Amino acid sequence: MTRRVSGTVEATSPDGCVKARSRGGRLEALAFRPGTYAGYTEEPLRGQLARLGTLLYVEHERAARAAADTVGVQQVTDPAAARNEAEAAFLRGLQNMSVVGSTARGLVRFKIDGMARWRCRIAPGTPAQLPESAFVAETVEAAGDLLRRSTIAKIILKNKCFGSGKIDENRLYETLAR
Repeated sequence: MTRRVSGTVEATSPDGCVKARSRGGRLEALAFRPGTYAGYTEEPLRGQLARLGTLLYVEHERAARAAADTVGVQQVTDPAAARNEAEAAFLRGLQNMSVVGSTARGLVRFKIDGMARWRCRIAPGTPAQLPESAFVAETVEAAGDLLRRSTIAKIILKNKCFGSGKIDENRLYETLAR
């Protein structure tokens, strides 16, 4: 289930036990239904988080399209419908892009393919070893890293396709890390 409220996107995992909220492309909150975290092992939790990420991302894209529509901006997502070769190259690049984000400790890792298909890896034993609050913090950190890296990858791709000059990638990472 997903829901949009004034720029905020909310989604619930398919099993109904994990809820997330994002605003402006940033994960603001992640919470487990009371008493459910302790029952998870890596594999089922990984699947729920991957699907939850996908739901949030898709709803975020819908919100962006709706906002563009309200001001009369036509968004093209299919390279075949692109208005020029630069736009087609950019759209193909998005479809082929893979980005990884993880925690500093590597306990939770997200990967997004084609800017739409999320995958999650959880280090063995993590749910059993971490209390819920620490796992939530690790997950939010990994999602934040993924979203930051995907923003950077899109900026670099856009620059490559539309040619707006050299980008200092290190400075870009530093700026978006704040």
